[in-house]
Amino acid sequence: MSSGVTFEIYTHPSIQIAKANIPTSLLKDLISESKSLSSHSHKKDYRDNLVGNFSNGEQVEIKNTSSRTWTVDTPSFRALGEIQKSLGREYIQKYCNTVGIKNNMRNVEVCDMWLNIQRAGDFNPLHNHNANTVTGLSSFVWLTFPDSVMDKVGLNN
Repeated sequence: MSSGVTFEIYTHPSIQIAKANIPTSLLKDLISESKSLSSHSHKKDYRDNLVGNFSNGEQVEIKNTSSRTWTVDTPSFRALGEIQKSLGREYIQKYCNTVGIKNNMRNVEVCDMWLNIQRAGDFNPLHNHNANTVTGLSSFVWLTFPDSVMDKVGLNN
């Protein structure tokens, strides 16, 4: 497991959800880079592929699905990709142990990555992804929340 990353799996009937916390220094770097990407040339309209409403926000492609190349190639986003791969491997192993099957997965890869920059009125409801992988894993990372949201859930102390 990557240094400074905490990871736990919550098991519910018919689903397992993993939660991880990344190191604060990486989070700060990702937030800083994300702010500069708002005006980046690699903006891509993902709205037709998103289940929520993004009429005010925007999306920036970080890693391209078809070419599997990094569109935004920074140490922070690559580090995030490595953490996601490591957590994916651990998740798959724990899942296999839970259901009592052998883990034959040899490789975990980040196939696609993009940044959602949400603004007032934008939302993304609970949903699943039809990930183009054997396991169908997908992940997301929240970098920042508005203070009003943090206050509402009691996390802004």
